[in-house]
Amino acid sequence: MPDLNKIIDQLSKLTVVEAADLSKKLEEKWGVTAATAVAAAPAASAAAPAEEKTDFTIFLAAVGDKKINVIKEVRAITGLGLPLSYYKDMQEDKNLVFDSYDVLMESILITNELIKNLHSNKQRMLSLANKGYTTATDFSDYLVQKKNLSFRESYKISAKIVNYAEKNNKKLDELSIDEIKKVKNDLNRDVMKVFNVKNSVNLKTSYGGTSIKNIKKMISKLKKEFK
Repeated sequence: MPDLNKIIDQLSKLTVVEAADLSKKLEEKWGVTAATAVAAAPAASAAAPAEEKTDFTIFLAAVGDKKINVIKEVRAITGLGLPLSYYKDMQEDKNLVFDSYDVLMESILITNELIKNLHSNKQRMLSLANKGYTTATDFSDYLVQKKNLSFRESYKISAKIVNYAEKNNKKLDELSIDEIKKVKNDLNRDVMKVFNVKNSVNLKTSYGGTSIKNIKKMISKLKKEFK
């Protein structure tokens, strides 16, 4: 006699698709559905006729603690990852989708008008860019590259430079070489260009970097895409 426990164990591992296929094969072989097959078993011969159900509802009702696995399988098959009560046509989501499109189009129109009427004050922008000691990290990188220091060491030296500039109410590019040598005396005038914001911008040449060359390249690329 076949080991019924092994059969039950194998059946419990079936996916929704495999279970549905099994149900069809049982119906083809014996002319009964999954529901009536259970009712036809000897132990349930006196039971009332089973209510007609679909292959899926039979399987879902029978798996017990495996229901979560079944739901996951259905989500994987449909690719939706949504609760089973949702209709495939996603009626409840249509308003949100269409509204998002309307908001996007309006935002593009507003942004377009904003950019066309935007006038930048380059001198003011440059002046503000020099505030905040933004080139302090460039100085740390310089020490790592030119003086073979670890970033931990270079960061401490850079912090001393910033503290000195703050106390003397100066921007980093306003410091003299003599003032910088007070913090690290083996530096030469070559280090002065590190504190220049424009130089800092142009040093970022990797993809997505801020160098003028990169920006011009990206503008050219976008103009071609927007035609």
